Amino acid sequence: MKKEKQKKSSLSSTSIALIIIAAIVIVAGYIVITNNPKPSSLGGTFEIIPGAEGTYTRNKVEAIELFDFMCPHCYELHKTGVMKKLVEKYGDRIEVRYVALHFIEDRNAPSDVAILPILAYEYARENDRGDEMMEALFIAYHDRKMNITDMALLQEIASTLGLDTSDFSTRLMSYQDRVKANDDVAFNYYFTKIDPIVPTVIIAGNLRIPAPYYSSFENMDKIISSLLLGNVPIWAQASI
Repeated sequence: MKKEKQKKSSLSSTSIALIIIAAIVIVAGYIVITNNPKPSSLGGTFEIIPGAEGTYTRNKVEAIELFDFMCPHCYELHKTGVMKKLVEKYGDRIEVRYVALHFIEDRNAPSDVAILPILAYEYARENDRGDEMMEALFIAYHDRKMNITDMALLQEIASTLGLDTSDFSTRLMSYQDRVKANDDVAFNYYFTKIDPIVPTVIIAGNLRIPAPYYSSFENMDKIISSLLLGNVPIWAQASI
């Protein structure tokens, strides 16, 4: 009889301990839930870039397109006009940055020559002709099979776009630091985390949009509209 009483007493203590633990878990869970609202679903197809910092706000979304003028897939993406359509829909609520990269290992030209079309693009961009220069370089290389590393051709394109050819020739090389800075961000930050391929489309700092979804307006629209509505997944809520 004595042993049976001890057993009952032991069971009673265990039950009390379990009740206390359960109560603690419930309270802790309540605190977590109230401090971290249940995240809404982020629409669209994307991949999270490991180790990359997200830049999420409810007012504006940044989209970055890393590309190479000599890349046929980059030209195909350009021809879809996806980015322009997004700007038409969202206006100043989206900021699109086109970053031309210096993939010299893919070109049959020395580094100091292969960089010339990118310098031309940066010059044109600073003089409000970036979109026109991008279009002209893509067409010249892919459709007309022209050598866009030829300085005479670049001067001709600049003239066609209404740019000052004398200033263009004088200042062109001064954009090397800007191109190098763009390369550093792409190759030393993003391409250490993901495959170094172009085109690469990144939304809000850490969402990579894989092929072929980056060329789908519907897919890009779902992601951007979700972000602007504040429908950000739990791993990004702290950045809002």
